[in-house]
Amino acid sequence: MMLPLIRYLLVSYGRSYRYLAPLLVFVGAIGFVYSIVPNPVMESYAFTSTLLFVVSAWLAFGFVDAEPIVQQRVTVLHARGTRVYYAAKLVTIGGIGWLLGLLATLYPALLHKFDRTPTFPELGTAFLAHAALAALGIGCAVFFTEKSVPSRPYALAGLAIVLTVSIAGQGLAQALPDAVRPAVWLVPPAFRVMDVLVRYEALPGWRIALTLLFAAVYAAALVALFVALMNRKKFYPGRSLTVHHPGANIS
Repeated sequence: MMLPLIRYLLVSYGRSYRYLAPLLVFVGAIGFVYSIVPNPVMESYAFTSTLLFVVSAWLAFGFVDAEPIVQQRVTVLHARGTRVYYAAKLVTIGGIGWLLGLLATLYPALLHKFDRTPTFPELGTAFLAHAALAALGIGCAVFFTEKSVPSRPYALAGLAIVLTVSIAGQGLAQALPDAVRPAVWLVPPAFRVMDVLVRYEALPGWRIALTLLFAAVYAAALVALFVALMNRKKFYPGRSLTVHHPGANIS
């Protein structure tokens, strides 16, 4: 059931053209950054993974509500429930984000855009960082879609604030008093992934691995919470969406 649903979602999303602007920004930015060579390896990956964090959030923001609300209800019925429907959406947009992460990892390495040849551990770490930040961007964005924040300007503003704080978390931690500084651990850890990539050679492997794991777990918790809330109809203001067994009505 999942694969046909994913194919349908991809076709529906492709017809919306909502992907065009973020993809052009991502490809254009990477092309611009690597137009001048040579580049430092892990510092460059720190930039492109952060860029993917923003672009994945942008893609997810447009993807989750790409279908009209009436069509979403029909699709939920065919999917046999909201859990499967939103899980398929997250798998689809997550797959797109990971493909972009693979592109950002391999393109500069294969075309010799760096000042040296990256090692396999560096390439693996870079891809995992891109994948974790893509998932994290998606996890942040889904809470600002139409069903949670009906006003698009407010949704865009809220998402922009979250992304900005996530990237600037290191500066925020330094600015806060010591008593409340631990609260920064609640901030999406995009800045932590950036930091370990920039300081890759100076940090122990376990520190890098734990940071990437923390980002991945944080992203997984966000998307799991989103699916659970959608399944409980917490994000349908003014609407009711109930799916029973096949043949049931949607009200």
